[in-house]
Amino acid sequence: MIRNPENGHVILAGTVKDEQSILDFQDTAWKRWGRVCLRCRRPAITLHEIVSRSVYQNWWKDILNSIPVCNECHLWAHRNGEAGRAELQDIVRKWVELHK
Repeated sequence: MIRNPENGHVILAGTVKDEQSILDFQDTAWKRWGRVCLRCRRPAITLHEIVSRSVYQNWWKDILNSIPVCNECHLWAHRNGEAGRAELQDIVRKWVELHK
């Protein structure tokens, strides 16, 4: 189990063989995106997987699937299912295009 050092919340639970790889990936994601919510530009509190961990086995290897979001946008993403997923994927596409 991996916990957020700032607040103690569980970041990752379950059986992952290499927790250090997950932590390294998360560090890389934060460095890539910054600590600002990609949807609203407020301070980000978590990395949100656009395609769920339960569906996408290699979620922790795909930097374009894990994006920083604030608490409000994180809740929004979970409430809006496919529509939310489509909007977040569009945001990622635009960000990547802008930062080529």
